[in-house]
Amino acid sequence: MSDTPLRLELNAEAATVGEEIKGKVTGDPAAMPRPGATVSVELLWRTSGECQSEERVVAQEKLSLQGAPPASFSLRVPGAGPMTYAGRAFAIDWFVRLTPERAIEAPLTVVAARKRAAPL
Repeated sequence: MSDTPLRLELNAEAATVGEEIKGKVTGDPAAMPRPGATVSVELLWRTSGECQSEERVVAQEKLSLQGAPPASFSLRVPGAGPMTYAGRAFAIDWFVRLTPERAIEAPLTVVAARKRAAPL
């Protein structure tokens, strides 16, 4: 096994509700689980702070890691999910998580809508 871990690469660090998140699993082929192994890529949100913490997986895709990386995935942010929030009492954070033998997470910001640039 190589010292180089698997990595999650997202096409964007922010998404709007209802938007599709695309990315890929990369890394040294020697770091991949056994040939033909299936790993899970999950989209989830997590609360933290003074309140009781909670975690909810809202989308999931199974990937069969055959051959060398990268392996692509696509997950959709639900329209009814909470948006990223950082307050005094609590926070809501979003992640894309890869679960081979140990979890690997990539942070993500979810907003209601993006402001569109005015046409020139």
